[in-house]
Amino acid sequence: MDDVLTQLLDGESGCCRMAQRVTFRDVMTQSSPPATERINLLLANCALWGGTAAFLVLLIEQSGTSVPWLGRWIRVAPVLWGVAAIGLAWWGTRLLWSVDHHATSWSPSRPGPRFQSLILYTRQQCPLCDTAHELLSRYRDWLPQVVEVDIDDDPELQRRFDTVVPVVEFDGKIRFRGRISEVLLRRLIEGTPER
Repeated sequence: MDDVLTQLLDGESGCCRMAQRVTFRDVMTQSSPPATERINLLLANCALWGGTAAFLVLLIEQSGTSVPWLGRWIRVAPVLWGVAAIGLAWWGTRLLWSVDHHATSWSPSRPGPRFQSLILYTRQQCPLCDTAHELLSRYRDWLPQVVEVDIDDDPELQRRFDTVVPVVEFDGKIRFRGRISEVLLRRLIEGTPER
């Protein structure tokens, strides 16, 4: 079912419409929705703080101070529960790190970095700009370091990009305005030779 679909992408600003050709496989490999990220963030925090609290309670109990609500079944095997508490805190830390440091399992057919420069034109209070920065950071193995430029600081940039941020510029050429398509970014990386 690798049919080619036509998808219209509409930037959040409402002024950036572009048609693109997308395969079924491309649609199925899009990044996870923000709701999943929020759930993972909640789970990570609960695991981290729950494991830390459980370990501290065990330390207090082992120091001789009685914790009245601590069940006998926990007092019988404190080492086991200590290892479980540390494991839970470790898992929460790893999950928290993975939520903030997305990576992609995709890789181009030819390894190596592409492009000399990458400029992301943004503005304050722009959720779409934050999403663009996050998406670009997932492909950091093949892209140069992202240089963010706030258009609110420059009247000329405000005039040029007022309603179309984020704008992504590779090597002096604007490649994306408004929402960045992960599929098109992959195709751009794949089609560009290594530097």
